[in-house]
Amino acid sequence: MKDVTIVIPSYVTDEQSTTWLYECVASALRQDCQVVVYDDCSKLDVDQLKSNFGNVENLRVFKCTAHKGVSYARNRAVEQAKTSLILPLDCDDLLVDGAVDKLLQLWQGVPVYPDLSKFGLQEVPHYRLLDFSCKIMQEKLGASSVTVLHAVEQWKSVGGWDEHLDLYEDAEYNSRLMLMYCGMNLHEPLLRYRQHESQRTRKIQDTNISVAISRDILSGLRRLQVGCPACGGKRRSSVEAMATRQTVAVTNVNNLPGTQDGRILALYIGGKGQAAHYYKGVNTHFAYKVIYNNYYYVDPSDATSPATPGRRSLFVTVDKPVEIAKVEEQKLEEVVTRTAVQTVVRTPVEEKIPEESLPDIYNMNVGDVREIILTSLTQAKKLLEIEKAGRNRSGVIYFFEKFIKSEV
Repeated sequence: MKDVTIVIPSYVTDEQSTTWLYECVASALRQDCQVVVYDDCSKLDVDQLKSNFGNVENLRVFKCTAHKGVSYARNRAVEQAKTSLILPLDCDDLLVDGAVDKLLQLWQGVPVYPDLSKFGLQEVPHYRLLDFSCKIMQEKLGASSVTVLHAVEQWKSVGGWDEHLDLYEDAEYNSRLMLMYCGMNLHEPLLRYRQHESQRTRKIQDTNISVAISRDILSGLRRLQVGCPACGGKRRSSVEAMATRQTVAVTNVNNLPGTQDGRILALYIGGKGQAAHYYKGVNTHFAYKVIYNNYYYVDPSDATSPATPGRRSLFVTVDKPVEIAKVEEQKLEEVVTRTAVQTVVRTPVEEKIPEESLPDIYNMNVGDVREIILTSLTQAKKLLEIEKAGRNRSGVIYFFEKFIKSEV
């Protein structure tokens, strides 16, 4: 059995759509993969579907208790995956035999999408999709079909399919996915794409609503940080990003904004902070100083949990790795120790020179300290004493000593 789960959201309304679902599942089972069908509270008979395929172990079928949309069903299906890789498939489409094998041959941690053939209302033996580029993903919806081989961890990182979207949700998700992890196209029609009158995009494609939705989605995508090595920017491939994620979390934990109290650990996945490196919390409006793909402590209302996707912000909550917990304990011990030292040293210094208002350099970063306008030699010497007894940062010490030498 391959390390791939084919996830199929289903919604059947009549005998025809039920037949299409059965054909879809049959094509998925022939791939020798796990198959998860998640029905969005339609007329589907779950027991009949499973018995039709002999109740095989690699076919699992679930059913929503209320109709919540295709994105909800896809996200719930992925949550049931027991493999590291997933391949989404619409319930009216088909995979050609051997499709997963060919996609796996290209898999190196970068999402892979195949070309397709169209059948139904239009017959196109080979419909060639565009080669991947960041620019295309920000300018054109539907550069790839929903059928993209990628990792469950990648799905978690980008927050899953947006459950607030009723149209173009697959294109929006694929764009976020590949703007973060790059993409690769296999120019072979491994997906059979069924065209029929009841398709959502066909029903609404000529309306102003369709245009407005697509423009709004593209506007949001253009605000995401882009630029993998192939595009000349700083975004890393998924292989590099995933391999170093634990290290990134540990090395940056000391620079997290605010305190841990009442906050949750989150991964920043892009947004309006790409120029000034600040991102305004979607609910609190707090300005988080951010770097792409780093971990931060944020207000829970400013983040989306991978367990309940539906992108409300560009922070995604993550489980706290053990390494981070250890670093936090060390950091807490250091803060307590330094605070105690600072309290002992600073109080008598300030008492001796009550006429001067000394800035709280202990809680300032090096850059802010260097912006201080020193007014006297005494002030500089006292601040130097505080720094050496407290955080003892070489950059701050150099700043004060340079001033002192210039005044002597």
